[in-house]
Amino acid sequence: IAAEEITAGEQNYMAAVMDSFKKLGDNCQELLTRFYYKKESLRTIADQFEWTEATARNNKYRCIEKLRHLLKDLK
Repeated sequence: IAAEEITAGEQNYMAAVMDSFKKLGDNCQELLTRFYYKKESLRTIADQFEWTEATARNNKYRCIEKLRHLLKDLK
């Protein structure tokens, strides 16, 4: 998407997401970056953190919920 095609509201929302993301702990930032941006599997992420795959899945869920909570508080 070209920068010109993004509305001011979308830019504000994206900035809020980035600000909220920075408030997450290092583990959450790394986990979410690896899963959503780098497209790594939960098994690969679990191995990196020395977790079980179930722990990685649960931690991903908790991190997403924490991010949602931070964004909800901004409204």
